[in-house]
Amino acid sequence: HIRGQGPDFFEQACTLGLEGIISKRANAPYRSGRSRLWLKAKCTRHAKFVVGGYTPPSGARSGFGALLLGTFREGRLEYVGRVGTGFSRRQLEALHARLQKEEEAQSPFAPSSSLPRSRAVHWVRPRLVAQVEYTERTRDGLLRQPSFLGLREDLDPEQLDPFGDRLEEPVRPPSRSAQEASAVTVADISLTHPERILYPEQGVTKLTLAGYYEGIQEWVLPYLARRPLVLLRCPEGREACFYQKHLGKNQARTVARIAIREGHATRDYVYVRSLSDIVALVQHGVLEFHPWGCLVDDVEHPDQMIFD
Repeated sequence: HIRGQGPDFFEQACTLGLEGIISKRANAPYRSGRSRLWLKAKCTRHAKFVVGGYTPPSGARSGFGALLLGTFREGRLEYVGRVGTGFSRRQLEALHARLQKEEEAQSPFAPSSSLPRSRAVHWVRPRLVAQVEYTERTRDGLLRQPSFLGLREDLDPEQLDPFGDRLEEPVRPPSRSAQEASAVTVADISLTHPERILYPEQGVTKLTLAGYYEGIQEWVLPYLARRPLVLLRCPEGREACFYQKHLGKNQARTVARIAIREGHATRDYVYVRSLSDIVALVQHGVLEFHPWGCLVDDVEHPDQMIFD
């Protein structure tokens, strides 16, 4: 085992193509079963793929089941697998509406034994680019445990690097226009600098955080929506954070405000109504949301109590 230097050890494990590492609190005993004292950190990769089709939904799911992904090599769209996780219900419905407009009778993929052959598969013109997180590829080049992160509206499907998931050499910081072009859309909000690291130890990026809130929206919004917020902002990452009660007028302008009297003055507090508002605040460096115990409709009468 290796004692200490966890981030460096994890990075090296991922560089070597390993699945990840398991960490144990140094003074904890060795016991079988699951425990918070043992943590598994899995290596993941991010890459961009072309959407060439989709499968129908099953059960109570709406929209579609999974996107069929590929990458262009020498003018041929080669199948790399399907992604069916990482979508919110809203994304499923909105993306399905877009896909229906792009449907065509013939498969855009090159022949492959891995390609789904069900008549229920819907083929689409290869115009959309999806950013996906996954653990590794099989010997056949298929993605393992892929998860959808968002659409890349700024990219041309035929200009993608077919080996874009490889480790690359450090490059000169891009210009402002290039940074804007690399924005990723989550919940209809454009995230600039999506790869900015917030938690260095875990490799959590701004995009990962937005995706996390997207994944838990059904649980967090009932306790967060329409409540005045105190925000923990970390524009430069977790090491440079501060609490903020009042955002400037030009910050996250799409997010709702409510005027609340404080002493002899009235100040504006922000509150969220939907996932889009949460992501808009993540774009402006918000890491944590601390809600009041009341709703904006009646700030003088709290309706919930939080035991911390």
